[in-house]
Amino acid sequence: MRPRHFFLALVLTAEAAAQTYKPKQIRLEGADGLDKADILRTLNLKEGTAMSKTEIETALQRLADSGAFTDVSYTVNDSTLIITLKPAEGAQALPVRFSNFVWWQPAELEALVEKRVPLFHGKLPLTGELTKEVIAALSALVAEKGVPDAKISAGLSTSEGSGNGVSSLALTITSPQIILGDIKLLGAAPNVRSQLDVVSSKLAGQEFDSVESAAAIRNSIADAHKNAGYLDAAVDAPEFGAPHLDMLSYEVDASVLVHPGELYHVSSLDLNVPPPVTSEEAARVTGLRVGQAAGAMDFKIAAESLARAYASHGFLETHITAASDHNKANHTVAYRFSIDPGVLDHVTSINGSALSLEQRQTFAEQFQGKPGAPADAAMVQEILRVLHAMHAEKSIHISQHLNRKTHTVEILLEPVKQP
Repeated sequence: MRPRHFFLALVLTAEAAAQTYKPKQIRLEGADGLDKADILRTLNLKEGTAMSKTEIETALQRLADSGAFTDVSYTVNDSTLIITLKPAEGAQALPVRFSNFVWWQPAELEALVEKRVPLFHGKLPLTGELTKEVIAALSALVAEKGVPDAKISAGLSTSEGSGNGVSSLALTITSPQIILGDIKLLGAAPNVRSQLDVVSSKLAGQEFDSVESAAAIRNSIADAHKNAGYLDAAVDAPEFGAPHLDMLSYEVDASVLVHPGELYHVSSLDLNVPPPVTSEEAARVTGLRVGQAAGAMDFKIAAESLARAYASHGFLETHITAASDHNKANHTVAYRFSIDPGVLDHVTSINGSALSLEQRQTFAEQFQGKPGAPADAAMVQEILRVLHAMHAEKSIHISQHLNRKTHTVEILLEPVKQP
Protein backbone atom coordinates (compact mmCIF):
# COMPACT_ATOMS: atom_id res chain seq x y z
CA MET A 1 0.00 0.00 0.00
CA ARG A 2 1.63 3.23 -1.10
CA PRO A 3 -0.02 6.49 0.06
CA ARG A 4 0.40 9.22 -2.47
CA HIS A 5 -1.23 12.23 -0.79
CA PHE A 6 0.73 14.59 1.44
CA PHE A 7 -1.02 17.61 2.93
CA LEU A 8 0.91 20.87 3.38
CA ALA A 9 -0.17 23.70 5.69
CA LEU A 10 2.08 26.77 5.35
CA VAL A 11 2.71 29.82 7.48
CA LEU A 12 3.57 32.43 4.90
CA THR A 13 6.96 33.56 6.03
CA ALA A 14 9.74 34.54 3.68
CA GLU A 15 11.17 31.01 3.92
CA ALA A 16 7.76 29.50 3.19
CA ALA A 17 7.37 31.61 0.12
CA ALA A 18 10.68 30.29 -1.12
CA GLN A 19 9.48 26.73 -0.38
CA THR A 20 12.42 26.13 1.97
CA TYR A 21 11.97 25.43 5.69
CA LYS A 22 14.22 25.11 8.69
CA PRO A 23 12.06 23.55 11.41
CA LYS A 24 13.50 23.65 14.90
CA GLN A 25 11.85 20.31 15.67
CA ILE A 26 10.30 17.34 13.89
CA ARG A 27 7.28 15.94 15.69
CA LEU A 28 5.79 12.52 14.96
CA GLU A 29 2.09 11.92 15.58
CA GLY A 30 0.39 8.51 15.53
CA ALA A 31 3.71 6.80 16.12
CA ASP A 32 3.21 5.70 19.71
CA GLY A 33 5.40 2.74 20.50
CA LEU A 34 7.64 3.39 17.50
CA ASP A 35 11.24 4.52 17.74
CA LYS A 36 11.48 8.15 16.60
CA ALA A 37 15.19 7.77 15.88
CA ASP A 38 14.52 4.85 13.53
CA ILE A 39 11.93 6.84 11.60
CA LEU A 40 14.18 9.88 11.35
CA ARG A 41 17.03 7.68 10.09
CA THR A 42 14.72 6.44 7.33
CA LEU A 43 13.52 9.96 6.51
CA ASN A 44 17.08 11.32 6.57
CA LEU A 45 15.72 14.67 7.81
CA LYS A 46 17.38 16.56 10.66
CA GLU A 47 15.96 19.14 12.98
CA GLY A 48 17.41 22.65 12.54
CA THR A 49 18.58 22.08 8.97
CA ALA A 50 17.12 23.64 5.84
CA MET A 51 14.85 21.43 3.76
CA SER A 52 12.75 22.05 0.71
CA LYS A 53 9.16 20.98 0.09
CA THR A 54 10.50 18.49 -2.49
CA GLU A 55 12.97 17.01 0.01
CA ILE A 56 10.24 16.57 2.61
CA GLU A 57 7.87 14.87 0.22
CA THR A 58 10.63 12.65 -1.19
CA ALA A 59 11.54 11.57 2.36
CA LEU A 60 7.91 10.85 3.24
CA GLN A 61 7.41 8.95 0.03
CA ARG A 62 10.36 6.76 1.02
CA LEU A 63 8.60 6.11 4.33
CA ALA A 64 5.32 5.35 2.56
CA ASP A 65 7.00 3.01 0.06
CA SER A 66 8.30 0.86 2.91
CA GLY A 67 4.80 -0.47 3.45
CA ALA A 68 5.16 0.00 7.22
CA PHE A 69 2.48 2.70 7.19
CA THR A 70 -0.93 2.82 5.57
CA ASP A 71 -1.05 6.62 5.59
CA VAL A 72 1.56 9.40 5.80
CA SER A 73 0.89 13.13 5.91
CA TYR A 74 2.56 16.28 7.22
CA THR A 75 2.23 19.95 8.02
CA VAL A 76 5.04 22.46 8.44
CA ASN A 77 5.56 25.96 9.74
CA ASP A 78 8.60 28.04 10.55
CA SER A 79 9.28 26.13 13.78
CA THR A 80 7.89 22.58 13.50
CA LEU A 81 7.54 19.80 10.91
CA ILE A 82 4.64 17.60 12.03
CA ILE A 83 4.52 14.14 10.44
CA THR A 84 1.35 12.11 10.99
CA LEU A 85 1.65 8.34 10.59
CA LYS A 86 -0.75 5.41 10.58
CA PRO A 87 1.22 2.17 11.08
CA ALA A 88 0.28 -1.00 9.19
CA GLU A 89 -1.08 -3.44 11.75
CA GLY A 90 -3.20 -6.57 11.97
CA ALA A 91 -3.61 -8.37 8.64
CA GLN A 92 -1.38 -5.77 6.95
CA ALA A 93 1.74 -6.76 8.93
CA LEU A 94 2.96 -10.22 9.93
CA PRO A 95 5.66 -11.44 12.32
CA VAL A 96 8.76 -12.71 10.57
CA ARG A 97 10.05 -16.27 10.88
CA PHE A 98 13.64 -16.98 9.84
CA SER A 99 13.19 -20.52 8.55
CA ASN A 100 16.74 -21.73 7.82
CA PHE A 101 19.27 -19.05 8.78
CA VAL A 102 21.22 -21.62 10.73
CA TRP A 103 24.15 -19.40 11.69
CA TRP A 104 22.13 -17.45 14.26
CA GLN A 105 19.40 -17.83 16.83
CA PRO A 106 16.19 -16.02 15.71
CA ALA A 107 16.41 -13.26 18.34
CA GLU A 108 20.07 -12.67 17.53
CA LEU A 109 19.37 -12.42 13.81
CA GLU A 110 16.41 -10.09 14.35
CA ALA A 111 18.63 -7.70 16.33
CA LEU A 112 21.29 -7.74 13.59
CA VAL A 113 18.73 -6.91 10.91
CA GLU A 114 17.20 -4.12 13.03
CA LYS A 115 20.57 -2.37 13.10
CA ARG A 116 20.63 -2.32 9.30
CA VAL A 117 16.95 -1.65 8.60
CA PRO A 118 15.66 1.00 11.05
CA LEU A 119 11.94 0.34 10.46
CA PHE A 120 12.19 -3.41 11.02
CA HIS A 121 11.21 -4.71 14.45
CA GLY A 122 10.20 -8.32 13.90
CA LYS A 123 7.21 -7.65 11.64
CA LEU A 124 6.86 -6.94 7.93
CA PRO A 125 3.99 -5.45 5.94
CA LEU A 126 2.49 -7.50 3.12
CA THR A 127 3.21 -4.70 0.64
CA GLY A 128 5.94 -2.14 0.15
CA GLU A 129 9.70 -2.09 -0.02
CA LEU A 130 10.56 -2.96 3.59
CA THR A 131 10.69 -6.71 2.87
CA LYS A 132 13.22 -6.09 0.09
CA GLU A 133 15.36 -4.07 2.48
CA VAL A 134 15.27 -6.86 5.06
CA ILE A 135 16.18 -9.46 2.42
CA ALA A 136 19.09 -7.30 1.29
CA ALA A 137 20.30 -7.05 4.89
CA LEU A 138 20.01 -10.82 5.33
CA SER A 139 21.93 -11.43 2.11
CA ALA A 140 24.74 -9.22 3.38
CA LEU A 141 24.81 -11.03 6.74
CA VAL A 142 24.91 -14.45 5.08
CA ALA A 143 27.71 -13.23 2.79
CA GLU A 144 29.69 -12.31 5.91
CA LYS A 145 29.42 -15.97 6.93
CA GLY A 146 31.19 -16.96 3.73
CA VAL A 147 28.12 -17.64 1.58
CA PRO A 148 28.07 -15.04 -1.21
CA ASP A 149 25.17 -14.62 -3.64
CA ALA A 150 22.66 -16.41 -1.42
CA LYS A 151 19.10 -16.26 -2.72
CA ILE A 152 16.40 -15.45 -0.17
CA SER A 153 12.63 -15.57 -0.62
CA ALA A 154 9.66 -14.45 1.46
CA GLY A 155 6.49 -16.50 1.70
CA LEU A 156 3.35 -16.73 3.81
CA SER A 157 3.54 -19.41 6.48
CA THR A 158 1.17 -21.22 8.82
CA SER A 159 2.01 -22.81 12.14
CA GLU A 160 0.61 -25.76 14.05
CA GLY A 161 -2.64 -24.79 15.75
CA SER A 162 -3.33 -21.81 13.48
CA GLY A 163 -5.76 -23.75 11.25
CA ASN A 164 -5.57 -22.59 7.67
CA GLY A 165 -4.82 -18.99 8.63
CA VAL A 166 -1.49 -17.35 7.82
CA SER A 167 0.53 -16.80 10.99
CA SER A 168 3.85 -15.39 9.78
CA LEU A 169 6.03 -14.34 6.89
CA ALA A 170 8.78 -16.92 6.42
CA LEU A 171 12.15 -15.73 5.13
CA THR A 172 14.05 -18.62 3.59
CA ILE A 173 17.43 -19.19 1.98
CA THR A 174 16.58 -20.98 -1.28
CA SER A 175 20.15 -21.16 -2.59
CA PRO A 176 22.44 -22.70 -1.54
CA GLN A 177 20.32 -25.56 -0.29
CA ILE A 178 20.16 -26.01 3.49
CA ILE A 179 19.32 -29.61 4.42
CA LEU A 180 18.95 -31.75 7.53
CA GLY A 181 21.99 -33.94 8.17
CA ASP A 182 22.61 -36.67 10.71
CA ILE A 183 20.28 -37.10 13.69
CA LYS A 184 21.88 -38.26 16.93
CA LEU A 185 19.46 -39.89 19.37
CA LEU A 186 20.13 -39.96 23.09
CA GLY A 187 18.13 -42.11 25.47
CA ALA A 188 16.02 -43.91 22.86
CA ALA A 189 14.61 -47.33 23.76
CA PRO A 190 16.97 -50.07 22.46
CA ASN A 191 14.17 -52.17 20.92
CA VAL A 192 13.04 -49.19 18.80
CA ARG A 193 16.46 -48.57 17.25
CA SER A 194 15.72 -50.30 13.95
CA GLN A 195 12.56 -48.21 13.44
CA LEU A 196 14.45 -45.05 14.40
CA ASP A 197 17.15 -45.79 11.84
CA VAL A 198 14.42 -45.80 9.18
CA VAL A 199 13.01 -42.53 10.54
CA SER A 200 16.42 -40.86 10.55
CA SER A 201 17.23 -41.98 7.01
CA LYS A 202 13.93 -40.58 5.73
CA LEU A 203 14.43 -37.22 7.43
CA ALA A 204 18.09 -36.80 6.48
CA GLY A 205 18.48 -34.85 3.27
CA GLN A 206 15.17 -33.02 3.54
CA GLU A 207 15.16 -29.24 3.26
CA PHE A 208 15.89 -27.74 6.66
CA ASP A 209 13.40 -25.50 8.43
CA SER A 210 14.01 -24.57 12.06
CA VAL A 211 10.34 -25.08 12.99
CA GLU A 212 9.19 -27.80 10.60
CA SER A 213 12.34 -29.93 10.90
CA ALA A 214 12.17 -29.81 14.70
CA ALA A 215 8.50 -30.85 14.63
CA ALA A 216 9.16 -33.67 12.16
CA ILE A 217 12.00 -35.04 14.29
CA ARG A 218 10.03 -34.92 17.54
CA ASN A 219 6.80 -36.33 16.10
CA SER A 220 8.50 -39.14 14.17
CA ILE A 221 10.60 -40.29 17.11
CA ALA A 222 7.67 -40.08 19.55
CA ASP A 223 5.41 -42.00 17.16
CA ALA A 224 7.99 -44.76 16.72
CA HIS A 225 8.16 -45.22 20.49
CA LYS A 226 4.40 -45.11 21.00
CA ASN A 227 3.88 -47.62 18.20
CA ALA A 228 6.26 -49.92 20.08
CA GLY A 229 4.23 -49.55 23.31
CA TYR A 230 6.03 -46.65 25.00
CA LEU A 231 2.83 -44.65 25.31
CA ASP A 232 4.28 -41.96 27.61
CA ALA A 233 7.27 -41.26 25.34
CA ALA A 234 8.40 -37.64 25.20
CA VAL A 235 11.03 -36.02 23.00
CA ASP A 236 12.93 -32.83 23.84
CA ALA A 237 13.35 -30.05 21.32
CA PRO A 238 16.25 -30.96 19.00
CA GLU A 239 19.52 -29.10 19.25
CA PHE A 240 20.94 -28.15 15.85
CA GLY A 241 24.63 -27.93 15.18
CA ALA A 242 26.53 -25.40 13.09
CA PRO A 243 26.01 -25.87 9.35
CA HIS A 244 28.78 -27.59 7.43
CA LEU A 245 29.34 -27.56 3.70
CA ASP A 246 28.74 -30.85 1.89
CA MET A 247 29.26 -30.59 -1.86
CA LEU A 248 26.93 -27.78 -2.96
CA SER A 249 24.63 -27.71 0.07
CA TYR A 250 24.90 -27.04 3.77
CA GLU A 251 23.97 -29.78 6.23
CA VAL A 252 22.63 -29.16 9.72
CA ASP A 253 23.08 -32.08 12.14
CA ALA A 254 20.70 -32.56 15.05
CA SER A 255 20.86 -34.20 18.45
CA VAL A 256 17.75 -35.02 20.43
CA LEU A 257 17.08 -36.42 23.88
CA VAL A 258 14.33 -39.05 24.16
CA HIS A 259 12.41 -40.01 27.31
CA PRO A 260 10.76 -43.37 26.44
CA GLY A 261 9.06 -43.97 29.76
CA GLU A 262 7.78 -47.45 30.63
CA LEU A 263 6.64 -50.08 28.17
CA TYR A 264 2.87 -50.67 28.28
CA HIS A 265 1.22 -54.08 27.79
CA VAL A 266 -2.31 -55.17 26.93
CA SER A 267 -4.10 -56.19 30.14
CA SER A 268 -7.46 -57.17 28.62
CA LEU A 269 -9.17 -57.37 25.25
CA ASP A 270 -12.94 -57.04 24.93
CA LEU A 271 -13.92 -57.57 21.29
CA ASN A 272 -17.68 -58.12 21.85
CA VAL A 273 -18.10 -59.57 18.35
CA PRO A 274 -21.61 -59.84 16.86
CA PRO A 275 -22.23 -62.17 13.87
CA PRO A 276 -21.47 -62.84 11.11
CA VAL A 277 -17.82 -62.45 12.21
CA THR A 278 -16.81 -65.01 14.82
CA SER A 279 -14.70 -64.36 17.90
CA GLU A 280 -11.93 -66.52 16.44
CA GLU A 281 -11.94 -64.56 13.17
CA ALA A 282 -11.93 -61.22 15.03
CA ALA A 283 -9.00 -62.28 17.22
CA ARG A 284 -7.08 -63.43 14.16
CA VAL A 285 -7.62 -60.29 12.05
CA THR A 286 -6.86 -57.84 14.86
CA GLY A 287 -3.66 -59.62 15.85
CA LEU A 288 -4.16 -58.41 19.44
CA ARG A 289 -3.58 -60.56 22.49
CA VAL A 290 -3.31 -60.03 26.21
CA GLY A 291 0.27 -59.52 27.38
CA GLN A 292 1.68 -58.06 24.17
CA ALA A 293 3.14 -54.55 23.94
CA ALA A 294 0.35 -51.99 23.61
CA GLY A 295 1.45 -50.30 20.41
CA ALA A 296 -0.59 -47.26 19.39
CA MET A 297 -0.57 -48.20 15.70
CA ASP A 298 -1.51 -51.83 16.43
CA PHE A 299 -4.64 -50.55 18.18
CA LYS A 300 -5.59 -48.36 15.22
CA ILE A 301 -4.93 -51.12 12.69
CA ALA A 302 -7.02 -53.56 14.75
CA ALA A 303 -10.13 -51.38 14.36
CA GLU A 304 -9.54 -51.05 10.62
CA SER A 305 -9.02 -54.81 10.30
CA LEU A 306 -12.31 -55.50 12.08
CA ALA A 307 -14.13 -53.20 9.66
CA ARG A 308 -12.59 -55.07 6.71
CA ALA A 309 -13.62 -58.41 8.23
CA TYR A 310 -17.26 -57.32 8.31
CA ALA A 311 -16.97 -55.87 4.82
CA SER A 312 -15.82 -59.27 3.57
CA HIS A 313 -19.21 -60.59 4.72
CA GLY A 314 -21.07 -57.80 2.90
CA PHE A 315 -21.55 -55.40 5.81
CA LEU A 316 -19.92 -52.33 4.26
CA GLU A 317 -21.37 -49.83 6.72
CA THR A 318 -20.09 -51.37 9.93
CA HIS A 319 -19.46 -48.84 12.70
CA ILE A 320 -16.72 -49.62 15.20
CA THR A 321 -16.01 -47.69 18.38
CA ALA A 322 -12.59 -48.43 19.85
CA ALA A 323 -11.60 -47.34 23.35
CA SER A 324 -8.50 -47.84 25.46
CA ASP A 325 -8.13 -47.41 29.21
CA HIS A 326 -4.59 -46.60 30.32
CA ASN A 327 -3.40 -47.60 33.76
CA LYS A 328 -0.36 -45.43 34.40
CA ALA A 329 0.35 -47.08 37.73
CA ASN A 330 1.09 -50.54 36.32
CA HIS A 331 1.61 -49.46 32.69
CA THR A 332 -1.16 -51.52 31.13
CA VAL A 333 -3.93 -50.84 28.63
CA ALA A 334 -7.39 -52.38 28.43
CA TYR A 335 -8.87 -52.44 24.91
CA ARG A 336 -12.61 -52.37 24.17
CA PHE A 337 -14.33 -52.58 20.79
CA SER A 338 -18.02 -51.90 20.27
CA ILE A 339 -19.23 -53.14 16.88
CA ASP A 340 -22.44 -52.28 15.04
CA PRO A 341 -22.48 -54.33 11.80
CA GLY A 342 -25.34 -52.37 10.29
CA VAL A 343 -27.33 -53.83 7.38
CA LEU A 344 -26.13 -56.38 4.83
CA ASP A 345 -25.40 -54.59 1.54
CA HIS A 346 -26.32 -56.16 -1.82
CA VAL A 347 -25.08 -55.68 -5.37
CA THR A 348 -27.69 -54.11 -7.66
CA SER A 349 -25.63 -54.22 -10.87
CA ILE A 350 -22.21 -54.53 -12.42
CA ASN A 351 -21.76 -51.60 -14.78
CA GLY A 352 -19.25 -52.27 -17.56
CA SER A 353 -20.54 -49.64 -19.98
CA ALA A 354 -17.09 -48.03 -20.16
CA LEU A 355 -15.55 -51.26 -21.52
CA SER A 356 -15.35 -52.31 -25.13
CA LEU A 357 -18.22 -54.35 -26.59
CA GLU A 358 -16.01 -57.44 -26.76
CA GLN A 359 -14.98 -57.07 -23.10
CA ARG A 360 -18.58 -56.66 -21.98
CA GLN A 361 -19.67 -59.75 -23.90
CA THR A 362 -16.80 -61.88 -22.55
CA PHE A 363 -17.45 -60.75 -18.99
CA ALA A 364 -21.19 -61.50 -19.25
CA GLU A 365 -20.50 -64.99 -20.63
CA GLN A 366 -18.09 -65.97 -17.85
CA PHE A 367 -19.55 -64.17 -14.81
CA GLN A 368 -21.44 -66.58 -12.55
CA GLY A 369 -22.62 -64.13 -9.88
CA LYS A 370 -26.11 -62.70 -9.74
CA PRO A 371 -27.42 -59.18 -9.13
CA GLY A 372 -28.95 -58.97 -5.67
CA ALA A 373 -26.24 -61.14 -4.11
CA PRO A 374 -24.43 -59.83 -1.01
CA ALA A 375 -21.60 -57.37 -1.69
CA ASP A 376 -19.15 -59.66 0.03
CA ALA A 377 -15.72 -61.17 -0.58
CA ALA A 378 -17.24 -63.97 -2.67
CA MET A 379 -18.62 -61.39 -5.12
CA VAL A 380 -15.24 -59.66 -5.34
CA GLN A 381 -13.45 -62.95 -5.88
CA GLU A 382 -15.85 -63.89 -8.69
CA ILE A 383 -15.22 -60.60 -10.48
CA LEU A 384 -11.46 -61.02 -10.08
CA ARG A 385 -11.71 -64.62 -11.38
CA VAL A 386 -13.43 -63.45 -14.57
CA LEU A 387 -10.96 -60.58 -15.12
CA HIS A 388 -8.08 -63.01 -14.66
CA ALA A 389 -9.60 -65.36 -17.24
CA MET A 390 -9.89 -62.36 -19.59
CA HIS A 391 -6.23 -61.43 -18.88
CA ALA A 392 -7.63 -58.04 -17.91
CA GLU A 393 -6.91 -57.78 -14.17
CA LYS A 394 -4.34 -55.05 -14.86
CA SER A 395 -6.24 -53.22 -17.58
CA ILE A 396 -9.66 -52.99 -15.92
CA HIS A 397 -10.24 -51.04 -12.71
CA ILE A 398 -12.91 -52.07 -10.16
CA SER A 399 -14.74 -49.48 -8.06
CA GLN A 400 -18.03 -49.36 -6.24
CA HIS A 401 -20.73 -46.83 -5.42
CA LEU A 402 -22.52 -47.47 -2.13
CA ASN A 403 -26.06 -46.15 -1.63
CA ARG A 404 -26.41 -45.86 2.14
CA LYS A 405 -30.15 -45.21 1.93
CA THR A 406 -30.95 -48.43 0.09
CA HIS A 407 -27.90 -50.40 1.30
CA THR A 408 -27.04 -51.34 -2.26
CA VAL A 409 -23.84 -51.28 -4.28
CA GLU A 410 -23.20 -50.61 -7.96
CA ILE A 411 -19.89 -52.09 -9.12
CA LEU A 412 -18.11 -50.21 -11.91
CA LEU A 413 -15.67 -51.77 -14.36
CA GLU A 414 -13.60 -49.18 -16.19
CA PRO A 415 -10.44 -49.24 -18.33
CA VAL A 416 -7.32 -48.32 -16.37
CA LYS A 417 -6.23 -44.82 -17.35
CA GLN A 418 -2.85 -44.76 -18.97
CA PRO A 419 -0.29 -42.35 -17.46
